[in-house]
Amino acid sequence: MGCGGKVTGCSKTSSSCVVYEGGLPSWTNLSVGCATLDDVVSNMYSEIGKLQNATNIELLNTCLDYGGDFSLSNVVGVLDGEVCGLKSFQNSVESGILDISNWNIDLKCLEGECAHNIQTIKDLIQALVNKVCPNE
Repeated sequence: MGCGGKVTGCSKTSSSCVVYEGGLPSWTNLSVGCATLDDVVSNMYSEIGKLQNATNIELLNTCLDYGGDFSLSNVVGVLDGEVCGLKSFQNSVESGILDISNWNIDLKCLEGECAHNIQTIKDLIQALVNKVCPNE
């Protein structure tokens, strides 16, 4: 068996015959003193598989572009950028300064106060109020 010299001078012992004496995490169902090296390695591979499946965003139907890099740091960075963009948009809407000048809205008979162009959501709402309630 070609192991690159890793097992030179060792006697061959099955991993199921070697008692594991190291520490075990609280989430495992293995018991200290009763677990074999085979049990521990199998348990670790099982947990690694669960983590891989739980964090595999390649399986998600997403509208975000991760540039082919699905590492945790990149995914969190892309999501952070999207959340910041949404917060900025929300702040613009809430403050009434959301620019609507490029929305190509046919304003018909609406005009801004003092005949100014309607450029923001606030301007549009004010023009609607002025039109509906002209004498109040």
